Amino acid sequence: MAGFSAVSWNYFESSHGKGAVDGIGATVKRTADACVRQGHDIDTPVKLFQVVGPRLQSVKMWYIDEEDFKQSELMPSEIPVLKGTREIHQINSVQSGIIVHRKLSCFCNHLASRAHATVLQHLITLK
Repeated sequence: MAGFSAVSWNYFESSHGKGAVDGIGATVKRTADACVRQGHDIDTPVKLFQVVGPRLQSVKMWYIDEEDFKQSELMPSEIPVLKGTREIHQINSVQSGIIVHRKLSCFCNHLASRAHATVLQHLITLK
């Protein structure tokens, strides 16, 4: 789990639950717009990184090319389909290869606990 003891991801309805990542995305887009207005041509992800990255003071950008991403040891080569994803609101894991998902989000201290009636466990077998 990439050095983490537990992971959790919550899915929110559109335009609800806006968080820090939305603000970072807005900052990057606003900076890119300003660069284009100043005459810079940003037509590829590499150009976005090269032009916008140095102008951001509170955001650090890293460029990971597609080949490096494909070869990442953290990214499994094949991920099984998890059926019913439209009904899932929260995914948690405290053990590599096993996720627990809920139809309703819960923010108690029992991330992967089956103490809730809405918890379903899914074993991910990575090849």
